[in-house]
Amino acid sequence: MVSTKQLLATIESALLGPSPPSPAQRIELIHAIHNSLSSFKSLLSYPPPKPSDRAQVQSREVRLPDSPPISLDDQDVQIALKLSDDLHLNEVDCVRLLVSANQECGLMGRDPIEILRLASGLWYTERRDLITALYILFRAVVLDQGLEEDIVVDIQKYLEDLVNTGLRQRLISLMK
Repeated sequence: MVSTKQLLATIESALLGPSPPSPAQRIELIHAIHNSLSSFKSLLSYPPPKPSDRAQVQSREVRLPDSPPISLDDQDVQIALKLSDDLHLNEVDCVRLLVSANQECGLMGRDPIEILRLASGLWYTERRDLITALYILFRAVVLDQGLEEDIVVDIQKYLEDLVNTGLRQRLISLMK
C-alpha cells in the first residue's frame, strides 16, 4: 500500500502539473489509486475500539498486519490507549500510528505528551492527505483541466466504483 503522503504527491504531480501527465505518470497514478482503494474506503469509517484489541495492547505485544509482533513498553501502552480514547480509534491502529510516528519523527527520548501529539498529528495529516487526494481526483473529472479523455474516464470509473462501494452510504449516515 502507498502512504497517503506518496499518494497525494503522485496525484498532484500527475493531475496538477503544468503539462498533461506523461505515460509513466499515468501508470504511476492509476497504480497508486488502485493500491489505495482500502484507504479511500476507510476514509470515513474507522474501526472502533475493541476490548480484545485493548487487551492485546495491554499484553505489551501487538501484531500489526504484514509485520512481526511488536513489543511495547509501559509508555507505549499508555500512549496507544490514550490515543484510542481521545480519537475513538481501534487500539491496534493506534499502535500502528505510534510505529509510523517513530519512523517519521524518531520518538526516542521524547516526552509522552509530545509523542501523543505527534501520533495524533500524523493521524490527522493522513486524513487530510486522503481528502485532498480525493478532491483532486473529483476535480479532474468535474472540471475541464485539459487532461486526455482516457485518463479522465479511468479516474471517473475509479471514483464511481469507490462511491458505489460504500463511500456514498457512509457520507449519508454521517449527515443523518
